[in-house]
Amino acid sequence: FLKNMKQEREIHFIINRKDVEQITQKIMSCGFNFEKKIAIKDIYSDDDNFSLLKSKRGFRERTVDNSDPEYIYKEMKNRKIYEKNMNRKEFIKKTKNLKSRINIIKERNIFNRGKVEIVIDNMGKIGCMLEIECKNGDPKKILKEINFPPKLIERTTLGCNELALLNKLK
Repeated sequence: FLKNMKQEREIHFIINRKDVEQITQKIMSCGFNFEKKIAIKDIYSDDDNFSLLKSKRGFRERTVDNSDPEYIYKEMKNRKIYEKNMNRKEFIKKTKNLKSRINIIKERNIFNRGKVEIVIDNMGKIGCMLEIECKNGDPKKILKEINFPPKLIERTTLGCNELALLNKLK
């Protein structure tokens, strides 16, 4: 099944809301251009025990700026994230028995340089995240190039959905 899925090349960081401006300046000083700000609504479907999330899998319905939703299945294997686009009918069939939902509303700032995208997500009470994604290549090389001061970013293997669930359980 994984051979039919696209592998994501990205790394995530938890950042403090008060440091977003300083992080933004650092990104732009390395030749990244601010592309746009978008509003995202993600809905992750799961069972009552959040078994999918715990097993590093998930079904996500994403709406960007009130457009038609896109449906994605994601899975982590060997510390690599894979994703597969689904049509609505297939998504509903796979998620019809999943009654629990994790809803995440976020404001995303997108920065680009060639085939590298950096995003800063502000997720309200959940917090802020920084993501470096490369279409080709290694995001760790970009991280090294930008050289963020260590106090500004904290590496995480958690995604937004896991942070939202942790926030929900507090």
